[in-house]
Amino acid sequence: MYLFRNIKFASAWVILMIALAMSIVWNSAEYFASGYTPAFLIEKLPISRNSVWLTAFRFHVASSCICLIAGFPLFFPYLLKFRRLHFALGYIYFNAVLWVAAPSGLFLSPFAKGGLAAAIGFAATGLVWWWTTWCGFTAIRRGDIQGHIRWMARSFSTALSAVFFRLIQIGLGWMAIDPETNYIASVWLSLFASVWLAENCIGSRWSATRRPIISANLDQVVSSS
Repeated sequence: MYLFRNIKFASAWVILMIALAMSIVWNSAEYFASGYTPAFLIEKLPISRNSVWLTAFRFHVASSCICLIAGFPLFFPYLLKFRRLHFALGYIYFNAVLWVAAPSGLFLSPFAKGGLAAAIGFAATGLVWWWTTWCGFTAIRRGDIQGHIRWMARSFSTALSAVFFRLIQIGLGWMAIDPETNYIASVWLSLFASVWLAENCIGSRWSATRRPIISANLDQVVSSS
């Protein structure tokens, strides 16, 4: 996968990210089950009884899951030969982030567990996600394929902050960090990890040599759409 090519044990990281992302998608089904209240919603009482908050939360969960499912295939260069697939998944990803996942995340951020520090961290993540996706969208609209690749690497890396958050939270839990500090630190460290991953990929030697090839394949996708 394009994002991890400059990291040791890249294949293992890709497998881990996909496995954890799909586990998030699978476990998110509980938020839509009838007759059952997940532990997270119990913790969020009384706000979780607010229909506006609950609707925004479910939209955020569903759209974020769609982003994870649609996003991964976009970053396997081999799959670029399937032009219609890339265009369709990219269209789904753009719209899910720009109009649902990021805006709903921003709406939910003031109500985050962990107080103001966590709320600012989630809001920052939502803004970064929206902005990088918008830049990727506008880049491809004006034919700037290199810019599109760079900005979409940043966008999907930000989407993976949900996975990094859980990994970091588990790691800090093993270090016996108190739950509130753990939660706040995980929010910010997951954002930093996402930024590092994207910039590490963009600035890597592998990326510099492979980007023109990926760009040429994307050019064929654009011209055929």
